[in-house]
Amino acid sequence: MARTGTALLCLELCGRHRTKETIAGGDWILRHMRDGDSDGFFYYAIYYTAQGMFQLGDEHWEKFAENMYGTLLKKQERDGSWSEGRGNEARAGRCYSTAMAVLALTPAYRQLPIYQR
Repeated sequence: MARTGTALLCLELCGRHRTKETIAGGDWILRHMRDGDSDGFFYYAIYYTAQGMFQLGDEHWEKFAENMYGTLLKKQERDGSWSEGRGNEARAGRCYSTAMAVLALTPAYRQLPIYQR
């Protein structure tokens, strides 16, 4: 998921908006979305996939965003943070996971000017 989301974002930002490759990547992401984390890169994946799917737009973003919001809200701690990830992300700690989760929630608000459509 992390590699596909990152590749999608790169293609979209390099001017390959809604090409057959980016649409195929978005379709793959929609087919493989899951609530859990199987590869130890959940927060990295959710951040880059959210940015890529937002750039792809339309039904890809809408379907992905609905799943992402629900997944992240379920994982949020009572104090508003997100606990450290598993595997490789566990070493990065709670600050990393919280920052990545918050940034994943923001594409529709266009907070990061580098990703402007």
